[in-house]
Amino acid sequence: MRLFCICLLLLSLQIVNGQNICDGNLGENIFTEGDFGSGPELIPPDDPGIAPGYLYDTNPPIPDGSYTITNNMGAWTGNFPTWLGLQDNSDDPQGYFAVFNASYDKGLFYEQTVDGLCENTLYEFTADVINVVRTGVNNHILPDVSFLLDDEVQYTTGGIPQDEQWNKYGFTFTTTQGQESVKLSLVNNADGGGGNDLAIDNISFRPCGPNSFIETDQTLFLCEQDNVPAKMTADVGANDFAVQWQTSIDGINWENITGATTKEYFHDNFEPGIYYYRYLSASSTDNLQNEKCRIFSDQLTLEVIPLRYEVSDSICTGAIYEFGNQELIISGSYIDTFIGRNNCDSIVNLELTVLEDPMIFADVIAIDPSCFNTMDGSLAFDNIENGYPPYEFFIDGNSNSSDPFFGNLSGGNFQLEIIDRFQCNFLSQNILAEDQEFIVSAGADHEIDLGALITITLTANQNIASAIWTPDDFLINANETNAQKFTPLDDISYTIIAFNEFDCPDTTQVNVLVNKEDVKMYLPNIFSPNKDGINESFFPMTDGIVIELIEEMVVFDRWGAVVFEAKNFLPDQSDAGWDGTIKGQTVASGVFSYYVKARIIDGSLFFKSGDVSIIR
Repeated sequence: MRLFCICLLLLSLQIVNGQNICDGNLGENIFTEGDFGSGPELIPPDDPGIAPGYLYDTNPPIPDGSYTITNNMGAWTGNFPTWLGLQDNSDDPQGYFAVFNASYDKGLFYEQTVDGLCENTLYEFTADVINVVRTGVNNHILPDVSFLLDDEVQYTTGGIPQDEQWNKYGFTFTTTQGQESVKLSLVNNADGGGGNDLAIDNISFRPCGPNSFIETDQTLFLCEQDNVPAKMTADVGANDFAVQWQTSIDGINWENITGATTKEYFHDNFEPGIYYYRYLSASSTDNLQNEKCRIFSDQLTLEVIPLRYEVSDSICTGAIYEFGNQELIISGSYIDTFIGRNNCDSIVNLELTVLEDPMIFADVIAIDPSCFNTMDGSLAFDNIENGYPPYEFFIDGNSNSSDPFFGNLSGGNFQLEIIDRFQCNFLSQNILAEDQEFIVSAGADHEIDLGALITITLTANQNIASAIWTPDDFLINANETNAQKFTPLDDISYTIIAFNEFDCPDTTQVNVLVNKEDVKMYLPNIFSPNKDGINESFFPMTDGIVIELIEEMVVFDRWGAVVFEAKNFLPDQSDAGWDGTIKGQTVASGVFSYYVKARIIDGSLFFKSGDVSIIR
């Protein structure tokens, strides 16, 4: 698929860095529809007719050879998974931009003629362009577009990067003697197939001129009483130019100043207020009348600061009103002189009214912290009466602005205050209580022999409602709130988080060291298999805990021959041992050697060897 967003002013597109675009001042955008407008509809139903040879499609995702206008690709009910969910490249959430899915065939896909231009005039064409394929999507063709002026290629974009960024492309050109129109054409150079997808917005076609300044600061201040006109001088980086000064009351809507067509203009209106100025310039008086041929200067803001101010204000009884060097506490008319902005004198007439204290009252809702040393307590004003809104709220002298709620508080004493618009106030002393600190202990560390049963008991200064043991290795119940009875097989350190009935936590630790050096396994050095019922068998004897399995036991005669072998039997089993026979035949008294391999409960192996004597 191939996507192109086509806009009228794309005469020559080029990334701004390193491209030949206007470095002076610009004029009016001749192409007023270059931002495609805005509206609440996701896709306008009517074909704007900007791309001959392409079908306007209102059911995205659009197929090859189609285009659409939209304000949010991310809101399409269907979209190609490789495309971005783009919106208009402006601050307008309903702004439109154009999306084209070009055909597979290379060649001309857009053409437009612009009329009414001025001869020998420099123009700039720019547009914002983006490759709509997501970053990281591989094997997609990059868009590549050539821009033609009167059938001559002026610029070729090359591969438009797959960087998820809007980039400005553009170029400048100068009309020739007698030239009043140009034909703009766009040619698709990329191959067909996946990719070759782009969008375009904010197309601009403007006359371009030299840098045009007003020879003064961009903001001027005049004092009303000084009565000295301010001179403004047009500074255009060209020898011959025509000028028309303009003024505005809002900096947006401009009107010509009658007769103000010289390089200099004087502001001599000392009525206090803000005034905006700029000038139009062009290479001739005739061109100055044509909005397609003139440029705008930088804008200047001029403010006339008034001499006199009339101020009415009120305070609450008992409050102090600071007025210059005076501290006022009673009603009356006052006058003082101040030094204002730009060192202008300001005479202020103050009409002060002292109001009777209305006796503000409010309820305070207090929520104590849930646990010791936590910060989840709060204080809040409610049911405020008798004051003059808006109110400002304070805690311990610190403003909380217009919010009557104070959160994230620990236990302690707090002073709350309400101050209304006339400085009438209400004070409240408040205490947030917190519970006694919850302290839990698992006792001292333990050192035990392997296989021993250990008991660890939690103690606390309050009732323990629940506890969590970490890790839970060897434990029967990791949430046990009282005593843990278990047999650890390795050294281990437990962290226990206990909670009281209010869900307040405390943490303790306990270490258990396991001694594996003294493994208890006994084999006799003599036995008498004589059928008297005493010491009839030779077998491993243990404490019944540490040894898990006898993996192998072998008995040898004095020449090293195996006389008995047994594997994988439980310890302490006499019938699994050697009964003093070899292949069913009784052996004579003598000394024999043995070797035992045992598996311990922690999975490790224990080895024992020695001699045993048979006595008949």
